[in-house]
Amino acid sequence: MKLFINPIMSFMIAFAVGGIAIPVNAQDALKMQISSQETFVGESVTLNLQIENTKTTEAPKFPPVDGLTIDSTGIPQQQTMTTFVNGRRRERKTLTYSYQITATNAGEFAVPGIKIETETGAFTTKPFTISAKPSETGDLLFAEIQTKETSVFVGQAMDLQLKIWIKPYHNQKYDLTVSAADMFRLVKETTHWGPFQDTFEQISKSEVSLHSREVFRDSPDGKPQKYYLFEIETQYYPTSEGRISLADVNIKFNYPTELSRSRDPFDQFFQNSPFGRSPFQNDFFDSFNPSSFGNSLAISRTRPISTAPDIASVDVLPIPTEGRPVNYRGAVGSYRMVTQASPTQVKSGDPITLKIGIQGTGPMKLVQAPPLNTLPALTKDFKVSEEPLAGIVEGDIKVFTTTIRPRTASITEIPSIPFSFFNPDTAQFISVQTAPIPIIVNKADELALDSIVGVSGSSLEVGSQPTRNKLDLNNVQEISFDSPQPALANPSIIWLFLFAPPIALGIFIGFKKIRPHRPLLTSRSCLRKIANAKTPHEISKQVMHWLGHQLDHRSDTLTRPEAIAWLTPRIDNSTRLELDSLLMDCENATFNGGHAISLAPIKQHAVQIIKKIKAQLPCFSLELKGQRLRQLAVVVPLALGFFLATMLLTKLVNSTQLPQSASSSQSPAAANIPVSQLDSIQKTEIFETANRDYSHGNKIKAKDTAEAAALFSNAIENYQLLVDAGVQNTDLFLNLGNAHLQNNAIGYAIANYQKSLRHSPFNQQASQNMQIVLTATDSQKSGVNALSTTLNWISRLPSSIGITVLLLSWTVICGLTAFKFSVPFRGLKPVFTTAALSFLIGIVMTQGSNSFRSIENKAVAVASEITIFQGSSESTPSIMTSAIAEGESVRVLKERGKWSKIESASGVQGWARSELFEKV
Repeated sequence: MKLFINPIMSFMIAFAVGGIAIPVNAQDALKMQISSQETFVGESVTLNLQIENTKTTEAPKFPPVDGLTIDSTGIPQQQTMTTFVNGRRRERKTLTYSYQITATNAGEFAVPGIKIETETGAFTTKPFTISAKPSETGDLLFAEIQTKETSVFVGQAMDLQLKIWIKPYHNQKYDLTVSAADMFRLVKETTHWGPFQDTFEQISKSEVSLHSREVFRDSPDGKPQKYYLFEIETQYYPTSEGRISLADVNIKFNYPTELSRSRDPFDQFFQNSPFGRSPFQNDFFDSFNPSSFGNSLAISRTRPISTAPDIASVDVLPIPTEGRPVNYRGAVGSYRMVTQASPTQVKSGDPITLKIGIQGTGPMKLVQAPPLNTLPALTKDFKVSEEPLAGIVEGDIKVFTTTIRPRTASITEIPSIPFSFFNPDTAQFISVQTAPIPIIVNKADELALDSIVGVSGSSLEVGSQPTRNKLDLNNVQEISFDSPQPALANPSIIWLFLFAPPIALGIFIGFKKIRPHRPLLTSRSCLRKIANAKTPHEISKQVMHWLGHQLDHRSDTLTRPEAIAWLTPRIDNSTRLELDSLLMDCENATFNGGHAISLAPIKQHAVQIIKKIKAQLPCFSLELKGQRLRQLAVVVPLALGFFLATMLLTKLVNSTQLPQSASSSQSPAAANIPVSQLDSIQKTEIFETANRDYSHGNKIKAKDTAEAAALFSNAIENYQLLVDAGVQNTDLFLNLGNAHLQNNAIGYAIANYQKSLRHSPFNQQASQNMQIVLTATDSQKSGVNALSTTLNWISRLPSSIGITVLLLSWTVICGLTAFKFSVPFRGLKPVFTTAALSFLIGIVMTQGSNSFRSIENKAVAVASEITIFQGSSESTPSIMTSAIAEGESVRVLKERGKWSKIESASGVQGWARSELFEKV
């Protein structure tokens, strides 16, 4: 069995590698294999360099060798092999680098070794040699390019036929001749087909059949020999005058020089088995047919041959200049042209899609559209694009599509469009014209606002004084792009003003009213001070101070009769009498000047009395009922109310901060837009250009609606460019809204007015224009009254104003509460009421601002007809069409790809395309 496996394994490895192994050294960490060390000039051989556990993926570089080019084929192939032997895991990583070695000259070339660093050490490849010899084509290959034409004009179609004669290869050993199809498969990839490239690719994809046959052709010595003839046809259009030249055509083949039999890898196994020969071995596979198994012949060696085809002499004539039409654009052949317009009933300034179809015999890819912008009959009544039109070729027809806009309402037709071409058969220029297309152009709408709000003319003149309840379409002429964007409020300051006042109030009340009484510590302090007393008055003062502390009474106002009266129901009679006697003795000694009185007995007596009283009192306050309970009844609900108010404010302020940060994170400036790098000078130039286009369009739109619409579109494009660059400015959105309104894009106008008010609710022009448009277009369904107007205005105030009012009033309320507990002052009620009202107003402003600034779920309809579907696909049933008017605000509930689930003001829910809405 061993004798069988080794030959089989050797054959499999040789078959897979297909090359010669060049030894490197004893280690297996580096292997080098080359497909062949003998080649022809211009032919490439493949060198594979396999490295184990290398430190780098960069291909090792060979030193330059004169007469050879050694190029890496790119990224190496990486393989990882993991084996387990006796429970031990071993992993081996290999990288295989491939090189193409091409000989530029004939001769023998020595390639030196290179040093390669691996994780297991440094290795050096063995040098090797490559022998290259020239390959003579001789009589093996011929080629010609034939045509019936002797002279053509530039751009005129001419039929070319490429004929390739190649001598069949016959192997004497196997007495086998390679077929024509197999010979054609040996065409090299480096063949230059020139104008026949497209036909060759079609043949390769079996889209076009290859014409081949056996023919006889005289050899250079005059003897007829058998050849395979391949014929490839194409149509060619010369681009320059003079003698035709196709020097870029060069036919290359790998001509066979040797055949070998490819044997079944299981052949030896089946021959040694009791079952006899392999079932895959049969006479069919003995022929020259490639197969996966069995005995088949294969081309084992080739050599390159090439030839440049001969071409017949053809003169290319220039297109004459005499009689050439002005609108001629180089078309050569015979053509006809038709036009189609849609829609045919529009308003002045509205776009009309014009399709121009040209059919002819010439090169349709080279046919250019008629120069519409140079046709006075068309440009007089229509706004035409200045850009050249790009067409789509379908067979012998090329279709151009463009958009034109009628300038006025007096236009009745799209005039004829001429097209000129040169007919090479008659050598004359011919002009054809399309038939006029009748259209109906109505007067453009002025947003239907003239009769509603009394706007005279098209709009207010720039610089005029707007009046109340009338559109003000004067754009802001100056915006500062140097000033930084307004930053959000510092969250740390907000949280400080939110939590500091109630915490400080709680600490103050705790120390002031509900501080704990610790008799033990107070008694020790009192006894220590009595021991250090110098006079009877100091002894009496310390005793009264201790009693006032126990009775929760101010010691400086507590009198002896009051103290005795408070202690009477709480201590026994003897202790009360001793205390009264002690206090009277101290008073008498004080009044007598303290002479001839010993302090030691008085101090001892005072200490004994304090201990007796302390033993008969509770450990905390003497006032178990009354004032202490009343204080707790006031403080506990107050503390609970402040705690709930703090939690409410936390949630309110937190909901205010999050949408703003989310909005800023979704700013267009952060969306990988190149224009976000515009500096202030560029932004100013773009803004001024947009303003010039807008002002010019505003002046001429009464005379030329189409031109004005184009100018407004240019202004919109430049304004939007600034928005995409991250400029968030109330005046910029106002200008953008005005431009959209002038262009009859009501939905986009309302959306940008809302964006303007979002950045500045005090923008009177944006607010007034939006209200007028909403009223005129009936997009505002509900009635407007003073209360709704006031609430709407308050809701658009910046959240920073609401938070400021809220926190300031909150701080004042906490301060007034602390002052009330410390000083019994009755004049605080009006101040406290004002602060409470301010607090409520701040809550309303903040909450309203939150609802207005939740821009992630608000959008404005920008299409006049919107179909609502049950699902996020047009294949789902539709709910209704045009349920949402253009300019109406909706709430976006969910987004899925290019679809949005929306809810209208009337409660209609469904899915619609996201492009039909503009997020606010």
